[in-house]
Amino acid sequence: MRGQVELTIQRADDLQVVDIIRSSNLVVDQGYGEMLDIFTGGSLTKYLRYMQFGTGIATPAVGDTTLQSPVNPVKAFATVEYEDANYLVRLTAYLLAAEGNGFRITEAGLLTFGSKLFARATFSGQQKSTDYQFQFRWELSS
Repeated sequence: MRGQVELTIQRADDLQVVDIIRSSNLVVDQGYGEMLDIFTGGSLTKYLRYMQFGTGIATPAVGDTTLQSPVNPVKAFATVEYEDANYLVRLTAYLLAAEGNGFRITEAGLLTFGSKLFARATFSGQQKSTDYQFQFRWELSS
């Protein structure tokens, strides 16, 4: 499974795009375990549900079970889109103008309904303030 995260930084007052940062993700071992449990009917509550953000800079590793340095809030997906023909799912979440301020956001993670880390990505990041809204768009495909 492959994935890519796209962080679009927008001015909060008019939503004009200031920057776009892209990064590949790594599905961690714990994520594959959760996926296998769903495939075998072990649990229907382990589906992807949230995005979490942080300030960690360590390269993602298959043994990661959390973000390196998570910050609040954890956000439910604002949108979920499927492209069946391309075996693609696109998940979007936002850090709004009043959220996550005072941190340089450099990592993101996909979490299951049970808040277990499924995938993690790091990127150059941007300082979050009330002047900006961050849109995170995560694509996963086969």
